[in-house]
Amino acid sequence: MKISLSSYKFRITGLVILIISIITANLIIISNNSIKRAAVLFMSEQSLVLLERAKPLIDIKKLKHLIETEDSEDPYYIETCNKMNELRIQANASYIYVMTQVQGTEFKYILDGNFMDDEEEFSPIGTVEDIKSYGKWPFLCLREQTVQVGDFSKMNEWGWAATVYTPIIDEHGKSIAFLACDYDAEGTVTLMHQEQKMMITIGIISIIGTIILIYLLLNMIFKRINNVTKSMQNIASGKSDLTTKLPVKNDSEIDQLSEACNNVTGYLQTIIRNIKDSMNTLSENNNKMTEQNQNILKSVKTMLDVNNEISGKSRIQSDLTVNAKNDIQQLQNRAHLLDENVEDQSSAMSKSSSAVEEISANIHTVDQLIQNISVEYSEIVQKAADEQKKMQKITEEIRRIAEQAEDLNDANNMITEISQRTNLLAMNAAIEASHAGKFGVGFSVVAGEIRRLAEISANHTKTIGTVVADIETAITQIHKDSTDTEKSFSQLGTSIADVEHRLDEIKSGMQEQNIGAKEILDVMQVLKNCADIVRDTADNMKNDCLSVTNKVNDLNTHADSVLKHTIGSIDILEEVSQLAQDASAQADTNKALSDKITEMLANYNV
Repeated sequence: MKISLSSYKFRITGLVILIISIITANLIIISNNSIKRAAVLFMSEQSLVLLERAKPLIDIKKLKHLIETEDSEDPYYIETCNKMNELRIQANASYIYVMTQVQGTEFKYILDGNFMDDEEEFSPIGTVEDIKSYGKWPFLCLREQTVQVGDFSKMNEWGWAATVYTPIIDEHGKSIAFLACDYDAEGTVTLMHQEQKMMITIGIISIIGTIILIYLLLNMIFKRINNVTKSMQNIASGKSDLTTKLPVKNDSEIDQLSEACNNVTGYLQTIIRNIKDSMNTLSENNNKMTEQNQNILKSVKTMLDVNNEISGKSRIQSDLTVNAKNDIQQLQNRAHLLDENVEDQSSAMSKSSSAVEEISANIHTVDQLIQNISVEYSEIVQKAADEQKKMQKITEEIRRIAEQAEDLNDANNMITEISQRTNLLAMNAAIEASHAGKFGVGFSVVAGEIRRLAEISANHTKTIGTVVADIETAITQIHKDSTDTEKSFSQLGTSIADVEHRLDEIKSGMQEQNIGAKEILDVMQVLKNCADIVRDTADNMKNDCLSVTNKVNDLNTHADSVLKHTIGSIDILEEVSQLAQDASAQADTNKALSDKITEMLANYNV
């Protein structure tokens, strides 16, 4: 089986091996040091006994003399060396000697407890030796004036030895030399080396055995962990049987991990089941949303057609009001002309009244004037008839405008109904979006926007309804005023016809002029009264024309307002249509995502 260097199995195995190796090495070192200290302690105790027995042989004054003279024939020198040799032999020591420092690490022998005739082992007085290999203990002995037990030291010439140093202090408290005892440690060191090798071998065997044992244990542990890992990898790969459970045998940490993995698998199984059910519901909701969007698009298209029709009719109405305004302006001009004619008539009446006194003298003149008046009245009759026909046309146009206003009101009612249906659809869409959760957030925003636009459209239709109602009221008043004007023109025609009849009587009664000026004056008074009536009628006509003009202007303003609101409604409906298309596209995207998620979840066996 391939082991990755970054795996915890490798790391734990390496860490355990390192810890065991360190512990084993420390145990070996501690054991060796203990053996070494025990051997040194044993030899130092023998050396201390030997040194205590040799100290009484040292005479400070004689020793100082020997240091100065280095006399090998000195009886004290010979006697002391022999006694020290006897003590060495008795204690089975290797060497016993006295040395004093020359300089640095160089010391010279003063006394030597070996056989004097043994040239290899005996060091004569004054023999200088570099004792650097002896270690620090001889120097500490002189400096601190204390007994120093040295470690095993390998002498340059004599091999391994264990040495104890004791200072020799003069009467002034100064260290002048040291007394040392060496025991041969070659066998002890050899035995120690053998023990070290054996302990190292045992340690290595223990490490190898521990490694094998730990490897088997970790292999058993990580095998179960690998089962958990494999189960998690299968789940992560998207293809897994979630009904399969990991075995749980007892209450160990691995079993707890396996049980936790089984719990995760069970929870994931429940989640995937719920997701699958939710995806089915989401798919159904998407289909419903798509169908609702199609209905919204159809409704918006219908509203656009209705608004376009309203816009066309509003333009036609605006054109008709402009034409009516022009016609009324012409009627006003003609009424002004009629007023001027009436003024002329009044002036003529005044002249006729002035000429009554001269009627007898100037009958021809009166007759001519009557003829002129007849001609003028004929023209007035013709003009009145023409104006009456035009007022009939205006009345007919106003009636058509009223019918168009009713059509406009019907169209506005249709827009109101469509706005209410759109608002209801938006509310249903918002409810479905809330049921869809986070998948319906985008469509919820779209539904809210559609509802807001429906409310704006409803407000506009209310405004349009108010405007249309005002237009219908104004048109009704205009129609009433135009009817009254038509009646006035009829009365004016009747009066003019009566005046014409009277003129005929005047012409026929020219032969009866002698009846008297009084009758003529009465007739002229009648003519004056008629002229006043005509003038009043003309004034009323001008005022009515002005009122009709103002109302037509209001109608034109309302028509323009309706046209603007209709165009605004068209823009809003186009925006609603775009939003509905975006919502439909979002629904298609949601359906694709839900299909993809369903396909992914199909790989899990729950």
